[in-house]
Amino acid sequence: MQKSNMKILFVEDDETNANLLADVLKKKFDNVTVAFDGVEGLEKFKLDDFDIVLSDIEMPRMNGIEMVKEIKKINPSIYTIFLTAYTEASYFIEAIHVKVDRFLTKPLDVRLLFSYIDEYEAQLNSKKLIIEQEKLLKHYKQVIDDILIVVKTDADGVIQYANQKFYDISGYNQEEVIGKTHPDIVSHDTLMDKELFKIMWEDVKNLKPHQMIVRNQDKYESSFWLESYFYPISDTHGNLTEIICFSKDITKQIKKEKEKESQNIQESHQNIAKAIEVTQHQFVKYIPLPSILVNNESLVVEYNDDFETLVLMSVNTELYEKLLDRKLKLSDIISTDDDMLLIETLNEQVSLEGISQTFKVKSKHISHNQTLVSFIDV
Repeated sequence: MQKSNMKILFVEDDETNANLLADVLKKKFDNVTVAFDGVEGLEKFKLDDFDIVLSDIEMPRMNGIEMVKEIKKINPSIYTIFLTAYTEASYFIEAIHVKVDRFLTKPLDVRLLFSYIDEYEAQLNSKKLIIEQEKLLKHYKQVIDDILIVVKTDADGVIQYANQKFYDISGYNQEEVIGKTHPDIVSHDTLMDKELFKIMWEDVKNLKPHQMIVRNQDKYESSFWLESYFYPISDTHGNLTEIICFSKDITKQIKKEKEKESQNIQESHQNIAKAIEVTQHQFVKYIPLPSILVNNESLVVEYNDDFETLVLMSVNTELYEKLLDRKLKLSDIISTDDDMLLIETLNEQVSLEGISQTFKVKSKHISHNQTLVSFIDV
């Protein structure tokens, strides 16, 4: 049988009875300390951190009730059990006044004593577990607050809590934030598509977590981007009560991507300018982007390997056959009613026939009858 690690102080003035019961207790508990009167019991209590005091009442020098009074001054919540041969009401009234937890009359029922101790140990372990869990939750919260931006709102989106990292990145203070909604602080309508927030609200109202990238503005109207996770909290009836949003600042990442995109476009323009110097019908093959040459009739007269690969990716197999037969036109890959109008209005984002990707299209007239068209993956 595995022993309990509960620390028990046992106080009994009859040395024979004390040793007998101590031997029984030590079979179940690792830590049993014996004292033979109230004075000795009080002194030993001061030297260690006990869980239970088990004591006789009538003892020389200091009785059990007086000893427990002094012990309770040190630790008011200490669990105490009195063992007594006395059944007079006066003893019980005094013991109640010092808030004794249990009474056991002599001759002692050891099984009943153990049941009382086991019951208290279970309560104590539950309290310790709750305390440990609360400490762990506080630790987790501190870790989250140190790493992520945290905002908590009610079911209507009114902000109830924001951590310091939110105030740091937004430039606002607590008085400017608590009790307000995000639109009260900054209008996302000019920064993002309204439909994205509509989808987010539909999810959280249906108690579904939602992830999205949010563009914000700080107090000084500088943009910052957050990768945000919205977690709905509900009551026992399944009603939405709170929304907790955990966000990661990805501003540097977004700006880096935009700079890279701008650099790629700039490099593409430079490469196009260099490519123009190559033979009229061959320079397109040296452009490091999917590119084609079209004539005034919007017919593809030349293309490079990257564009051929794009056409091969299309679920429309006829496109590749037309490309090989020199019969492919812009209207075959970009939906339009007017090929010539398409050439004039190309510089925008388009989807290609049978391909799920979206491309930014750049066109440039290189002669009176030919136009260079390049496709930039966005």
